[in-house]
Amino acid sequence: MDDDGGVRVLQLPGPVRPFILGLLGTLGVAAVSLMVASVAGSGVPLWFAAFYLLAWLWNAYWWAWQTPWRIEVHPNGLLTFVSPVGRRTEVPANALRSVKLSALMVVRVRHDGGSIWLLPIAPVAQLVALLRAERPAVEIRVPDWAIRARGWPWTK
Repeated sequence: MDDDGGVRVLQLPGPVRPFILGLLGTLGVAAVSLMVASVAGSGVPLWFAAFYLLAWLWNAYWWAWQTPWRIEVHPNGLLTFVSPVGRRTEVPANALRSVKLSALMVVRVRHDGGSIWLLPIAPVAQLVALLRAERPAVEIRVPDWAIRARGWPWTK
């Protein structure tokens, strides 16, 4: 898909961004409610509420802040990874080092400034195809099944 200015946009299919933010918002309300009820003495044990709140914070950090749902490929070779809350990480294509499937079943894109984690679905296949064509020096170790995955079950 092309955006204005020749920017190619690779993104997760369907309403992924509102789904992630809505789900995290709902679970966040549940976490706060559990904590309030526990402190008032009428809910679950305090240790469980605290654990639930910490688990929610961890997931909110990774799914809303760190994991991109959209990749913008600019004509000058700059890749912009955009998270659901709008955090943008810009990586020059010549700074990419490798694209590998990790043991956690997520794709790790390593670059000179660190790593970016992606779900092994549609944008990864497009990114791998693009890198194989335009940046053959980038090490790519993503199995075929991850490249064939085209999206979420409800988008087929």
